[in-house]
Amino acid sequence: EIADRIAGSEFSFYAFEGLKASQNRTLHITSAHFDESECCEMLKNSTCVVCIHGEASLKKIVFLGGSDTRTGRRIRQALETAGFVVRTHTSRLLQGTDRRNICNRGTTGRGVQLELSKGLRLSFFAGLSRIGRRTTTENLARFVRALRSALVDDRAGGR
Repeated sequence: EIADRIAGSEFSFYAFEGLKASQNRTLHITSAHFDESECCEMLKNSTCVVCIHGEASLKKIVFLGGSDTRTGRRIRQALETAGFVVRTHTSRLLQGTDRRNICNRGTTGRGVQLELSKGLRLSFFAGLSRIGRRTTTENLARFVRALRSALVDDRAGGR
């Protein structure tokens, strides 16, 4: 839901999501091992790749990572200006810097990874179940506006 809203009609969108009634966690694939063909084909034509992931902490934090530091700076500035807390995750696995990470497989070899904490995601919806995610909050709209503004600015800057 979050990535789809960020993409809107201007940007390409791909989602890998569990649709099982329960135990979707068993479907998890690390970003460095993700190789679904449709996604990989899309990346061959993508200069800017931004991946949205979920992280388990309850504080309302965006963990910013990836190898595209230029776009990352724009995103950090836009999110912080909108009132969001942006940090770098202490776990190297969640920093998105591995060259095999899906966010770094676009045409530039550099992308951005956003790990959205559970606490932050809870502030976006009535709940995190499928039913709960049907009801969104102004906090989600503010997040999407901020992130989209950074991406539109980045695109206008020649990327």
